[in-house]
Amino acid sequence: MAEGRQGLELRQTQGLVMTPQLQQAIKLLQLSHQELNTLIETEMAANPLLEMDDSAPKEAALEGDNDFPDLDSGEGDYWDGSSDAAPAERDHYAAPEDDYDRMSSASEIKTLADHISQQAALMFHEPGERLLAAQLIDALEPSGYFTADLTDFADRLGADLNAVEAILLRLQQCDPAGVFARNLAECLTLQLKDQNRLDPWMETLLQNLDLVAKRDTAKLAKLAGCDVAAVQEMLAEIRRLNPKPGAGFDAPVAETMVPDVFVKKDSDGVWYAELNPASQPAIVLNSGFYEKAAKLMPDKEQKQFLTRAHHSGSFLLKALAQRAETIYRVTGAIVRQQQEFFDKGMSYLKPMVLRDIAVELEVHESTVSRITTAKFLSSPRGVFELKYFFAAGLKNVVGQEGAFSARSVQHRIKTLIDGENPKTVLSDDALVTLLQKEGIEVARRTVAKYREGMGIPSSMQRRRLKRA
Repeated sequence: MAEGRQGLELRQTQGLVMTPQLQQAIKLLQLSHQELNTLIETEMAANPLLEMDDSAPKEAALEGDNDFPDLDSGEGDYWDGSSDAAPAERDHYAAPEDDYDRMSSASEIKTLADHISQQAALMFHEPGERLLAAQLIDALEPSGYFTADLTDFADRLGADLNAVEAILLRLQQCDPAGVFARNLAECLTLQLKDQNRLDPWMETLLQNLDLVAKRDTAKLAKLAGCDVAAVQEMLAEIRRLNPKPGAGFDAPVAETMVPDVFVKKDSDGVWYAELNPASQPAIVLNSGFYEKAAKLMPDKEQKQFLTRAHHSGSFLLKALAQRAETIYRVTGAIVRQQQEFFDKGMSYLKPMVLRDIAVELEVHESTVSRITTAKFLSSPRGVFELKYFFAAGLKNVVGQEGAFSARSVQHRIKTLIDGENPKTVLSDDALVTLLQKEGIEVARRTVAKYREGMGIPSSMQRRRLKRA
């Protein structure tokens, strides 16, 4: 029997070490403006060399050396081991979510808007729908009512009024019952529908709330065609409803929205992104004090503390510069892709996925994902969170991915149905054929889903309605 051999074998491998500095740089990418300010305050309290420079130009906060480790290049002190791999092979490193202490932007739900937004995230999947829903939620009153003029709202967004109303009606299905009502009667109606207690008698009472307020049971009974006892029971039921469904939630903290980027149009009519200086913290590192103190300070531990503070502060400034640069580049790419949206409105929203921006900027998709969360752009169309611009599109007839956004296809379906001949109502199959002639490849089930999502009846139902 051959004897087993033991020995030592030397292998050269590559590995990634998540240093505290890299963890901080990655965390900074995903922080909102408010979270960033909180972190800066914490860092300044712990680091005597960091100071807020209110008088300095905002650009001073973005200064940094050129040796800052690029989060997507693989360069820097977090790379451990052999460096045989070419830089291109390391361009797609994505730090796992569990590798660092992620600061979640989704804080504990307290306000009505937070509560509704969580539900809307499950209800709407297309970018156009999410954009509209987010704008409607922003306009929601703390009481739960929606009092904005829907026509003006649609005009500002360049969206179809019926499409906006369809989103509003879907949001009226959210909890608590009664939210997004445009008046008291609608609020009470929504609550009674939710309880399956809305009948013709109750509808009559809701149409005459002035008499309900006066408790004129005799007149209400005559209008409803029922006896007074039934009216009294219904009045007691109405009094148990909540006229302000949003009152049970915490009032939103009154704070000014600070967009990270402004979207403007240049003299040639091209939209472009401009970083908002007010969204960038203006902090400086007092290197002069550090140099003097390091020479005069006799205590070794105190000198080491100052050295660590100087190194930490220097890296923070570089990380802030990297964050600002990434926001600017990613937003600029989004705006270049969505020129027609800013020009013409919601129906021209172009389908786009994280990969599209990542490829253009030669960064990893995870970087685009982090930098578009809780970051906002301000434009003449309104204020939008960057992440709402991302969703896959449909293919055209020659198989080119992303030729049409789902929102634009929905708009086209509605236009075709609005213009159909009452004698030859368009079936879903007929809509598919017409869309294919326009270069839009879409399945019949997708047409049906979009039609139902917009609250449009089937061809059979429409035929009966139009005959009637």
